[in-house]
Amino acid sequence: MSSCGIKVSKSGSDVTTAEDKDLVVSSQFSTVKVAQTGTLTRSLPGEWIDFGDYVTRTATYNHGRGYVPLYLPSVAGVSNADFTTTDDFICNDHCYFVPLILGYGPAAHGEWAWVKITSTQLILTVTRANSAGADEARYFGDHDVMLYYTIFYNRVDTEFNLL
Repeated sequence: MSSCGIKVSKSGSDVTTAEDKDLVVSSQFSTVKVAQTGTLTRSLPGEWIDFGDYVTRTATYNHGRGYVPLYLPSVAGVSNADFTTTDDFICNDHCYFVPLILGYGPAAHGEWAWVKITSTQLILTVTRANSAGADEARYFGDHDVMLYYTIFYNRVDTEFNLL
């Protein structure tokens, strides 16, 4: 390591002589660097959706990076089980680091959220579908679907070592 930089060692290790494995942080290694944090919200109205129909709505945040950055959390088809209520739905409470492979088809109804990122925008998409049960309209409650996000300076197409 060069003579300048930042190192933090584990408790009980001398930071001036600690091996890499005994460091908590070292500026010698690549790290993810936070560019922006915030909340992306899509307000949904209370509405009746006819049998066999669906409605898709989006909310966007213009991050302006000019490249596709890393971001968290990954949101892929998270489902709001309480879609008939006015309780807000926070995507983060239903996310996993490995995206779920879900979908909806002819035997499903509900509300699902996805997030994707482009070189200019973070996009929250919410779909409400009524495709199951009796051949009748279904009510979806008015509420907000929210995502607490972190966008990093790191590009999604660039390798880096977190070790």
